Amino acid sequence: MPLNTPDPAAQQNPPANAPKLLFVITEDWFFCSHFLPMTRAAVAAGYHVGVAARFDKHREQIEALGISCFDLSFERGRLNPFGATTLIWRIFRLYRDLRPDLVHHISLKPVILGSLAARLARVPAMVNAITGFGFLFTAKDPKLNWLRRVVGLALNMTVGAPSSFVLLENQDDRQVLLDRRITSAERITVVGGAGVDPDNYPAMPLPYRAGKPVQIALIARMLWSKGIDLAVAAVAKARSNGCNVMLTLYGAPDPLNPAAISEAQLREWSTEHGTNWAGKTDTVVAAWQQADIALLPSRGGEGLPRSLIEAAACGRPIITTDVPGCREIVRHGETGLIVKPDDVDALARAIETLACDEVKRTAMAAASRAHFETRFTEQAVTSAVIKLYRQALSWALSTNRIDTVRLP
Repeated sequence: MPLNTPDPAAQQNPPANAPKLLFVITEDWFFCSHFLPMTRAAVAAGYHVGVAARFDKHREQIEALGISCFDLSFERGRLNPFGATTLIWRIFRLYRDLRPDLVHHISLKPVILGSLAARLARVPAMVNAITGFGFLFTAKDPKLNWLRRVVGLALNMTVGAPSSFVLLENQDDRQVLLDRRITSAERITVVGGAGVDPDNYPAMPLPYRAGKPVQIALIARMLWSKGIDLAVAAVAKARSNGCNVMLTLYGAPDPLNPAAISEAQLREWSTEHGTNWAGKTDTVVAAWQQADIALLPSRGGEGLPRSLIEAAACGRPIITTDVPGCREIVRHGETGLIVKPDDVDALARAIETLACDEVKRTAMAAASRAHFETRFTEQAVTSAVIKLYRQALSWALSTNRIDTVRLP
């Protein structure tokens, strides 16, 4: 079975001995919203490229690039041992049929289950991209302790496998893997998320308010772990202190996520003066254009929040929390403010500080865009990823896991 059958109008025709790269990810929308630039870079570098995911509305968009799509459904929510074993078997069969030279697993579930399948199928090399440790490692529920231990052991068997090369989004996650001796420093590449195109997210002047409320935008999935409740409470507190601010929440509920906020709760918050839930937006740039301040009081589990990278690209000062990922995007006091997680009072003070100081907001807005350009652009990220692919394939060639392949 061929890994892909390129459309000559959409994709270069790589030579027959070009390496075969397969992305493995949970959802097609996640792939399209974050990883299309990475895919285009791999195609341009001369890889045969395919994508395995659960496909809903974006198959045609991906196939238009000349990329083959393979159905692979990762069940949402918690996975029982039987379900995990079944899914590993299905991934193993896919790898056995496609015979990729390199697989790129994206997010924790594909990393663990896909890597176990890759080892069974003797896939020559793999890139394991952990986009944050998510709800499992941020939830305080002691009932999850056993699952955290199991996942820790699984990371040793997967991320720590000889054929594994690791792609991370923040230095905290890198240190976790090194402290636990799961892998070595030379096998880890840290990038600025999935990268953002500066042309698609241009720097924009802050709105002129003339006595109107300062607009705060929070763009994220509507999860408790994102600190949505903290944002609502902090804005209410700032307003009670005489600060003229308004909060708009952009994002949809995610009922299959254990940390989901119900639509009823979001609508209840919208009845409170000072908060508006606008639902999901497909015009992120327009949302940032209307905002004076970007806010994300995350409780943790982030890789590198894309919404904050986009806010920085658009030149918006940012208020966020001192948790992995978030604190890498913001330079405290220069591009925004960082506060302790789960501290409504500190968050309210930060909101008041920026809302009441237009000069400070303006200076931070310019610095935010400049900081974005140092690390978080598409070009910076895709260049680092292509370099990591080459490192992984060079290792596979040197250990005779691949007989012959053309290194792009």
